[in-house]
Amino acid sequence: MNQQRRKTIDEIVTSISSVLASVEPLIESTEGVAEEEREAWENLPENLQYTSRGEDMDAAADALENAHTSLFEALENIREAQENLEEAGGF
Repeated sequence: MNQQRRKTIDEIVTSISSVLASVEPLIESTEGVAEEEREAWENLPENLQYTSRGEDMDAAADALENAHTSLFEALENIREAQENLEEAGGF
């Protein structure tokens, strides 16, 4: 591999590191909000859980949990890509 390609790979790896540092706190925040929303729904009296408000809370908790899962999976894929690039670049 020539110098230019190694340099390009190094720049990509550096950029990925920056992205990871930004995404990790977002994933933690998303998880926290999802847990809070799910707990709030679970603490509603059962007769209110199935009202319009309760169903909205349940749907929001589901959406937040799904978002957290998607972000976590994306993070894992980005880390794997970073490892592959480092291997390709001989770092």
